[in-house]
Amino acid sequence: MLAQSDNKNLYNKKVFLEKTGSYIELTIIVLKDKKGMYAVMKDITQETKSEEQLDKVRLETLATTDEVIKKQMRVAQEIASLLGETTAETKVALLKLKRTIAGEEEKK
Repeated sequence: MLAQSDNKNLYNKKVFLEKTGSYIELTIIVLKDKKGMYAVMKDITQETKSEEQLDKVRLETLATTDEVIKKQMRVAQEIASLLGETTAETKVALLKLKRTIAGEEEKK
């Protein structure tokens, strides 16, 4: 037994009971004369299952968040690439226009 072997108290130990498939919170108190002990067992199966379900939802939410972030970054990079291309094209066109206008001014 958990507390009997070392004569120490055990507080709020989460234990899985395989036969019933349930979880308990176990507290064992060894009496002062070390001739006896008492135990309190609290069924925490529902709380444990709720925590496991919540953990599952958290993990799914984190995975979804990661996917959204990756997709947003891809879109931002594509937009930046397109803006860079059009900016470069605009610069080339404006420089040509500037040279053309400057050339016409020199001819006058």
